[in-house]
Amino acid sequence: MLKHEADSKVKRAAITFFFDEHGIVDEYMFYLVEKLQEYVSRNVFVSNTPLSSETKFRLKSLGCEILERENVGFDVWAYKDGIEFIGYENLADYDELILLNHTFYGPIFPFKELFDKMDALEVDFWGISAHKEVVPNPFTNEGVLHRHLNSHFITVRGELLHSEEFSSYWKTIPNIESYVDSVLLHESRFTQHFIDAGYACGVYDNDEDYPSPYPCFINVDQSLERRCPILKRRVFFHDSSFLEQNAVDLPRALRIMRETSDYDEGFIWKNILRSANLRTLNTNAGLTKVFPQAGLENFDPSNISLKVAVCAHIYYTELLHETLDYASHITIPFDLIITTSDTSKKKEIEKELEKRSGYLNVYVLVVEENRGRDMSALFISCKKFFLDDRYDLVLRLHTKKSPQIEGGRGMLFKRHMLENIAGSKALVDSVLHMFASQPWTGVAVPPVVHISFPTMGKAWFTNKPRATQIAKMLDMSVKFDANTPIAAYGTMFWFRPAALRKLFKHPWKWADFNPEPNHTDGGLAHVLERLITYCSQDAGYTTSQILSHEQAEFNYGMLEYKLEHLSSFIPGEFSWQADMLKNWKEGGYPTTLEEGFSQSAGFAAKLSEMNPDYTDVVVKRLKVDNFNILQKICGNTSPPMDVDDHSRPDLHYQRDVCIETLMDLCGFNRSLASRFLPGSKGELVTNVRRDAELIKQFLIEIRQLPKKSGNQAVLSRHVLEYMFFEWAEGRELTILFDSRTYATNYLETETSFNSLVHYLTVGAKRLLNPHPLFDASFYMAQVAGRTVVNPLVDYVTTGWRLGLSPHPLFDTTYYLKNNEDVVKHGVEPLSHFLSYGGKEGRDPHWAFDSKFYLDKNPLVKSSGTNPLMHFILRGVHDDRWPNRSFDVADYRTHFTELQTSGENPLVHYVREAQRGR
Repeated sequence: MLKHEADSKVKRAAITFFFDEHGIVDEYMFYLVEKLQEYVSRNVFVSNTPLSSETKFRLKSLGCEILERENVGFDVWAYKDGIEFIGYENLADYDELILLNHTFYGPIFPFKELFDKMDALEVDFWGISAHKEVVPNPFTNEGVLHRHLNSHFITVRGELLHSEEFSSYWKTIPNIESYVDSVLLHESRFTQHFIDAGYACGVYDNDEDYPSPYPCFINVDQSLERRCPILKRRVFFHDSSFLEQNAVDLPRALRIMRETSDYDEGFIWKNILRSANLRTLNTNAGLTKVFPQAGLENFDPSNISLKVAVCAHIYYTELLHETLDYASHITIPFDLIITTSDTSKKKEIEKELEKRSGYLNVYVLVVEENRGRDMSALFISCKKFFLDDRYDLVLRLHTKKSPQIEGGRGMLFKRHMLENIAGSKALVDSVLHMFASQPWTGVAVPPVVHISFPTMGKAWFTNKPRATQIAKMLDMSVKFDANTPIAAYGTMFWFRPAALRKLFKHPWKWADFNPEPNHTDGGLAHVLERLITYCSQDAGYTTSQILSHEQAEFNYGMLEYKLEHLSSFIPGEFSWQADMLKNWKEGGYPTTLEEGFSQSAGFAAKLSEMNPDYTDVVVKRLKVDNFNILQKICGNTSPPMDVDDHSRPDLHYQRDVCIETLMDLCGFNRSLASRFLPGSKGELVTNVRRDAELIKQFLIEIRQLPKKSGNQAVLSRHVLEYMFFEWAEGRELTILFDSRTYATNYLETETSFNSLVHYLTVGAKRLLNPHPLFDASFYMAQVAGRTVVNPLVDYVTTGWRLGLSPHPLFDTTYYLKNNEDVVKHGVEPLSHFLSYGGKEGRDPHWAFDSKFYLDKNPLVKSSGTNPLMHFILRGVHDDRWPNRSFDVADYRTHFTELQTSGENPLVHYVREAQRGR
């Protein structure tokens, strides 16, 4: 047993293990090495990833020897190779050997405190922290997980270091194939192994002084209060539900660090942003800020040296005063940059600005095209202002009316944005102070709007695939949040131009943005809205969600109510509920109302019976705009929106009267001509008639007329019932069009478009997909030498007879060849597969085994869901196998581009197979 006096000169060697998937050594690691060098005479830096020449030069300048190796054996075999690099026989040259790794930030407090205390301790080996004994072992569910030193920093002293037991331990260490192996075969074994051999062990930050089994992680704040010199990286990106369940208070730990340590917090953010999901990081680290009503104490705006601009897009000039009033809450001088849609508005804006003063410089620009709204104005028209470092900070504003949203909801959304980013001078002072004092903060946004909006858990909507493509195009190396991104919802936010450099540098074109009024999900404007924060992350900057005091009160109260109300229907506490719902989803059970309709005819009725308010809210969102049209045309004869019980005779009657009124006004009854109605009502009737005729013509072209629609009047009635009621209830006029999936993919949840009308007027020309099994772009790539107006119509009338396939996983020739009855009756194959073939287990493609899929997913089978549709919409995301030999998850690991492109692995496989690869 060896004892060191605090002032003695101890000869130490260190083996520093490092791994980063991109081979990047961040500043926190250089700082750790630099501070450790004061206490070691030799440091072998073992990297399980290749390092750049610049990195190696810098490490060597700090005194490190470098050992690069394959990424095998995790940290355990890296330590083993490091020891063998030094040589077992040469360990006798050192009093101590330190084994440490890259999994923590430090030293948060000087290493002198650590070494002074431990040098005076009579032990043979010691660590900074330890894990308590746990029974049963959580990794095996049996036996004991012994108390052990955490392997991130262990020091071994002379008597043990020079022993045969120590050399033998490393010479015989088993192969390490996984993280669990590293824990069971080394980390949890090392301490007890040498205690059993008669050696004494010590701990700097004693685990017995804490209530939890893993103090440096679970009690991270108390650990820093006790001046533990390390802060675990994992606590920033670990599953937030674990932190919630174990009351891990990382925000408090960070406050303690700021108040008691001189450690550069920027080291943490620069590193962790490269590996963490934004939502997890923001949740764990508490990056949501509530600013006080009274403002900051002793805050003097004149001490802020930031160069600030307000960049506003003014489309609605009647809201110019409102926008300028919010901008006036900035208490330091700033430039004003305004874009608008035409020269007349420009003159109106300039005239108003003549009445105001206090701006440093004023620029009023007219955008070249009115498409892309405020996003194109920002990233095309204004890019010249934000690429030359003339500004440190910018407040982005725009005029907002949201005509497609019910009035109350639209106003709430606007207040949510404006009040949270510029609601008062006190709030803006807090924002300025945050950006000035935290150089790592790149963007500040309001939190996700959740009151009256269906954003929580699904705010990507249909924007994620294109966001993935654009991120790859811009070379953004970030991980997207799974469900609800941290984003600049509504596109009013604060930003550092340096944080969004990649978005400003790209040569966006006006044609990249959807033309008005097709401002829809999946369009570039909505995608950029969600990419802003990820661009900031890629540039090494955090995003803060900011709230005013009043908005925090409102949002938190409503959020607590929603979670409480939802949780009251589910047993157990949060983590159990989350696991249960995750298992429900992975088991193939429906997780959306639309999916429930498709899987079981009785699902909606059962859901209504369990909780009537739930289905009412969902259906109301789908039908509200159509109902408003009905009410304006039919008046009080319209069926009430707040009741959805079609078994009631009075509702049936109201519905029939309303449809009959439409029939009369549109001239669809043989006995009546269409009526001329003046004003907005007449315009509405004209539009309804036009849309109905469009749908009727489509049905005639594809030869899929509803049953009992032998004359035009009956057909018209069917179409009107579909337009105003049936599409929202999950009933379609043709099996080849899926209204709900189409709306989810291409329409904003607040829009008033009927999905089929949108497809016939806009979608077909833009090659939007009318059905999950009809890929318009794929189909058109097979068409040669013919002009096609509508790909779906062309397929039904001509294409399938030519052997053209509607989807990469539906092979027309294959299906016809293997189903003689379909050929015999001259049935269009995709319709047959959707109506009968899928449920019967017929294969749509050589790569998809319907019977196998149905047998492996009994709920899909029992519900009558089409197996290929389920695989495309849900199964592939759950890594379900499409045939007996295709492992979706394994295939993804071999083609890493799929992780960013979002392409279906089976589609990728089929395409590569066709190319002979």
